Amino acid sequence: MTLISIQKNIIFPTLKFAQVGVPRTLTKVLQTLLKILMCFLGFGVQYLIGIEIFVGIILFFLLFKFTRKYPIKIPDRKHIRQYIEFSVKVFSIGIISALLFNIDKVMIEHFIGIEILGIFFLAQRTASILNIIPKKIVNLFVPRFSKLFEEANFEEISRLCRLSIKYQSYVILAIIGVLVIVANNLFFLLYGSDSLESVPVFIVLLISVYVYSITMPFSSQFISTGHTGIAFGINLSVLITNIVFNLFLIPDQIYGYQTLNYGIIGAAYSTVISLSVKFILSYIYAYKLTKSKLYNRIWLHWLAFLFPLIFIVLNKDIMDNILAVIFSSLAFILVFFGTLYLFNEFGKKEIRVYLNISNPKLMKKYMIDELNE
Repeated sequence: MTLISIQKNIIFPTLKFAQVGVPRTLTKVLQTLLKILMCFLGFGVQYLIGIEIFVGIILFFLLFKFTRKYPIKIPDRKHIRQYIEFSVKVFSIGIISALLFNIDKVMIEHFIGIEILGIFFLAQRTASILNIIPKKIVNLFVPRFSKLFEEANFEEISRLCRLSIKYQSYVILAIIGVLVIVANNLFFLLYGSDSLESVPVFIVLLISVYVYSITMPFSSQFISTGHTGIAFGINLSVLITNIVFNLFLIPDQIYGYQTLNYGIIGAAYSTVISLSVKFILSYIYAYKLTKSKLYNRIWLHWLAFLFPLIFIVLNKDIMDNILAVIFSSLAFILVFFGTLYLFNEFGKKEIRVYLNISNPKLMKKYMIDELNE
């Protein structure tokens, strides 16, 4: 796996993502089919492990086809020292990020109990699926920002930030609006009636997903430009904020002092607050570093999102009828994008961007051109 990671890290800075994505997808499909076959034939766990190794070897050679043209040299002391210093800083940031993701669950289990933790965990895991969108965009931006920063092209970095926030905001707010409307039915369908207790937590955590998505174009600049100290400081501040608000919001008391006793919904509020702090700090330091700004018409997205959603949610009776839920979801999408259209915030240009991104012919041409290099 280490050799595979090295090859992926060689390819990513070249922005040739098809050279990694296509081999990974093909080997994942092969791995899944082989595992299903082994289970069907009744083979043991050791064979499943063998499949992991076999598929890993195939992936290594597929990636090697694209990385063999890059020369391998023994690094000098200077590069070794720089790599170790950078790795230690990034590793420290990773530890804090892991703590930040899990601290809610630890504190819920401590103050409330492991049974209630399951309710929060289900909501958190389901909501976190949406984080795939900003994470993939970060993978695109890190090498790009690094190159632009070396060229001192701050204007282009700022432009990419604004565009990323704009187009992410469209997609994620639309998805969140629909998920809020169908949340009860979705959880009942996927997890059963006992999971409905997770729905309020899930809805609050959807807000944190949106905050996270508009934060990433700013926060990704720090590591990509070598300013790991800023990233470490921000993440540490967010962790402390999360712990403090969890202490006030989750339990009923701490050492005899009365607290708010919001339980798991308090943990969800704490997540939103701490990620909002991360957004503010990331925005401030990104502006100082590259003059990056928030997309100035994003308030229209919030207006178009809240107007139909509040109206639909206030009419709770419609949530009991599956047809009404489907109709409400479609109505929300139409009103959301319709409002943006009236304010000249969404039109042919934006539609063309999404169509080009999802155009199978263009994707096929892009992948073929990269794989033939």
